[in-house]
Order: sequence, then C-alpha cells, then structure tokens
Amino acid sequence: MFRLKALAAIPLFVFLCSDCHAYASHVYKDDPRLTPLMNAARRNDLPRVRALLANGADVKAKTAQGETALYEAIERLDLRADNLPIVDALLEAGGDPNERETYDLDALSISLTRDYANPAVTLRLLKAGASVPNGCGDGDSLLSLATQESSLEVMRALIERGAPVNCRYRGASALYWAALNGQTDRVELLLRSGADPTIRVEGKALLEAATCTNPDRRVQANFEHTRKLLSDALGSVAPTK
Repeated sequence: MFRLKALAAIPLFVFLCSDCHAYASHVYKDDPRLTPLMNAARRNDLPRVRALLANGADVKAKTAQGETALYEAIERLDLRADNLPIVDALLEAGGDPNERETYDLDALSISLTRDYANPAVTLRLLKAGASVPNGCGDGDSLLSLATQESSLEVMRALIERGAPVNCRYRGASALYWAALNGQTDRVELLLRSGADPTIRVEGKALLEAATCTNPDRRVQANFEHTRKLLSDALGSVAPTK
C-alpha cells in the first residue's frame, strides 16, 4: 500500500516543479544560467528542442561565456546519447557552426575532442559550412584531432576542405598519431594527401613510433604494414632539414 501511494505522488511532484521537464522516462530541472533551448539541447531532449524552436526560441542566444544551444548539444550531459538529431535541428533553425565562444573554441573543434567526439556531428557541421583553417597557426590541428578521435570519413572531409596535413597537435603531426597506433588506413590516406614521413617528434622518427609489443598477430600485421608504408614513403622523399 505504501509503495502505491509513493508512486502515485510522483506525477504530483512533476506537476508542482515548474522548471522540471520529463523526457524518455527521466525528469530534469533546468539550469537557470541557460535558456530553455540550451537546457533541452544539453539534455538531448529532442521533442522539447523542436517545440521551443517552433515557438520562436532564439537559437543564437549566448551564455556569459559565449556558448549557444549548439555548444550545449555537442557537449551533452549524456555522452552516450546520439546528439546528431539535436545538432541538425539547431542548424536547420539558423545555428551558426562558425560562432566562437569566449575561449575562442568553435563547434567543429569541440566535436572532434575525445570527450565530445561524434563523427556524424562533425560531418554535419562541415556540411553546414563550418570553416576549416588552411594554415597551422597557434591552435590544435583539426586533422590530428580527427586522426586520434574521429573517423576516416571525417579525415577525408577535412582534407578535401583544405586542412593542412602536417600541422601538429601536442607537438605531433596526424601521421605520427596514425603511425603510433598502427592505423594503416589512416597512414595511407595521409601519405596520399602529402603528409611528410620524415617529421620527427621529440627526436623520434615515425618508424620508431610505429612499433607495438602486443603479441596479437593481427595487431603486429597492422604495424608491419604501417612500417612498410612509411619505409616506402621515406625512400621517395628527401629528408627534412
């Protein structure tokens, strides 16, 4: 009897909590620092996002740090959730994929980071016109990030849009990261796209990086293939001074 009474009280609580919203059997309370649209995007609440947009919610509204609903969608609370439908809805409503927040971060680079990576979202941002830097500058290399955290398709899309192949992330080029992980398909793509196989990282050549102690035959075969690709590439170019 007690359990039945307790369960019956739950809808009343939800009704009385004016800032609470139910989605997919979960109830959440809005963060007052964010707009309703930002809160819905943050929680990956697609029905509420659509309803708010249909009622004229400002998709370009910003927080004090310059973040928008699009940022909240990419940096969603549930990292297992597929945020592509939310990102798509926000872009369709006029969200700007090139807007930068206070710390000069943009949606594209955030979508490539380890915590928030979703290759489908990155591709959608590129389709929407997200800008790809054509120089190395002082920031992280988008291609190096993609090589570590995203998909081969994203790497191709970035290269097609002019992403430099020899820029560095944490001191290492995309080719170094691919060699380090024995990712033969990525090594092949980067070499075909003009990646420099003579680049050294902290004095270490790429061939030295492309080693692995894992005894698994398939893993060793990948690294052997990677080293062969690098050796062939090194034999066809002059060393970088």
